[in-house]
Amino acid sequence: MCYQNHTPSIFFEMALKKPNLDITAHVDFGRFLHTQKRYDESLERLHMALQLEPKALNARAHISFVHFKLGEFEKACEWGKRAEENGGELEPGYLDDMCNR
Repeated sequence: MCYQNHTPSIFFEMALKKPNLDITAHVDFGRFLHTQKRYDESLERLHMALQLEPKALNARAHISFVHFKLGEFEKACEWGKRAEENGGELEPGYLDDMCNR
């Protein structure tokens, strides 16, 4: 099979079909979609990760980042607080910046 014409998301989608998949793969795919400016798909994947594993590390942080990119600062603040409560990784000062806009 020739892979040179496939986008990276094809490989994520193939990997996500494997059995016994770690939840971080879903979070990583959501993060990847965010970096590709595919925000709706990113949110969908990140929320799916939380449905599969309610404590999915960094899913909430990435949901916050997507809302930030969309200019939805109130939602970014809300999800940032949830991320912090869940042990998610946020840049220093991120919550203050989001929650004081």
